[in-house]
Amino acid sequence: LDLSSNALEELPSSLGELKCLQRLIVAQNRLSALPGPIGRLSKLQHLDAADNQIPALPDNFLLGLTALSELWLKGNPMDRLKLQELPGFDSFLERRKQRLDAKIEANVVGRVDLTVCGLD
Repeated sequence: LDLSSNALEELPSSLGELKCLQRLIVAQNRLSALPGPIGRLSKLQHLDAADNQIPALPDNFLLGLTALSELWLKGNPMDRLKLQELPGFDSFLERRKQRLDAKIEANVVGRVDLTVCGLD
């Protein structure tokens, strides 16, 4: 689901009901938060919320995102160290590493970004 570049200021909590959603792109909007119910999307693999105004993810947000292996938060006023302290972040990093390892093993040519969620 691509909702990027729509000048959105908030997302409906009902997005958390899209149980089969695998990709959510909300980059380049005016979001100041992500709704907590998105954190229950257990099949979500890719979340791009880059270039918004999000200072932090909701508490326990990553715990329910058990398939998430790509998370883009570049361009948000977010502290990378606080992000790394969130419950579930270590599990996310392990899934991310497995995805990157699979790309490398398959000799997939392309860009491999090793920054943490696009944050410096």
